[in-house]
Amino acid sequence: MELEELEDLFEDLDASAPSKEQLFRIYGIYLDDFVRNEVYFEGKKVVVNRDIVKDRREGCFVGKQKTFDHLVTRKNCYTGKRQYDKDRANKIHWVRTIIECHEHSLIKRFEKNDAKGHNNILLWYEEKKYIVILREERPDLFLVTGYCVDDIEQGRFRSEYKAYKNKKTSLRK
Repeated sequence: MELEELEDLFEDLDASAPSKEQLFRIYGIYLDDFVRNEVYFEGKKVVVNRDIVKDRREGCFVGKQKTFDHLVTRKNCYTGKRQYDKDRANKIHWVRTIIECHEHSLIKRFEKNDAKGHNNILLWYEEKKYIVILREERPDLFLVTGYCVDDIEQGRFRSEYKAYKNKKTSLRK
């Protein structure tokens, strides 16, 4: 799929939860994109957490892989628990496409360390307000997440991208 063609999967995806059929399709896309088939970024394999969510304390989608749960949920700032996110779920098919098309001029690639000191690679599709985050975990890259970027984050990412591009480091591409 081409970057310019990326659209939501469903017009009628409910904000509270996907239907059984929709969840089946969303999870199937995830499995096809990251479990049944390999994806590479700059020669490194992109891996996912294949552990299964055992109960609601671990995630929203019991019986599904943890990376999938993370891709279609977001942390509630009040409860600290993850909750289903319609926009993330509706764009799950964007993640692999953005990784594979990372050299396209529409994708802004930059790196930054997270709070735990891990080096993260950010692939920001600014025009569509979407970002994919990969973490270096030698010898592979771990798919951390992909999500819609709100207006406040757009400004922050714009600043971080500019600072990264202006920095003279060995990490800069």
